[in-house]
Amino acid sequence: MNVLFIKKGLIWIIPLILINKFNSNYTSPGIFTRLFKVLAVWYVTVISILPFTNLSSITDILFYYSGGTCLYDKFDDEIISKPIINVKSLGQCKRLKGQWVNGHDLSGHLFFLSLMCWVVGMEVFEVNGKSYNKGVKFGSVIKKITNFISVVLLGIYGYNIIITILNEFHQYSEIVTGFSWGYLSGYWIYKEYL
Repeated sequence: MNVLFIKKGLIWIIPLILINKFNSNYTSPGIFTRLFKVLAVWYVTVISILPFTNLSSITDILFYYSGGTCLYDKFDDEIISKPIINVKSLGQCKRLKGQWVNGHDLSGHLFFLSLMCWVVGMEVFEVNGKSYNKGVKFGSVIKKITNFISVVLLGIYGYNIIITILNEFHQYSEIVTGFSWGYLSGYWIYKEYL
């Protein structure tokens, strides 16, 4: 569920939103601008501050400059854990088969889950109207299907938010910052529709 519906969540959400847009009786202009903002926020938070560069993401910068290091195992005759000072991103650390330790690890799950709740909720139920275009063949069926899929996705996201919080994958401050960053990002994208 984690990989299919959360880490690859945009694969589900973008077609759902586009189908809903073309089936709606009222569509708000700017859907591609809003989706671009969603992708941009995700990209700078998780991948890199600037596209096509080796600059770290917001998550990596926050982690590294709050005292985080990458520990990896050096395999000789014995296993020795050593911090690597020059490793400044989770991607580099994973390539060394290392583990992030210490530092503030913004909860990427809660960031992404809270942002996706905004996107699904606003695009399907609010921004693009609540009814279907009667000129579209099977419009009412398509609207019911997109609504059902949206409710299922929101249920999965809500469930995963609770599981992430309860299973203590992160410290409380990391949970708060991850959720807050996703919530505020969604608010920034959709504030004009509230």
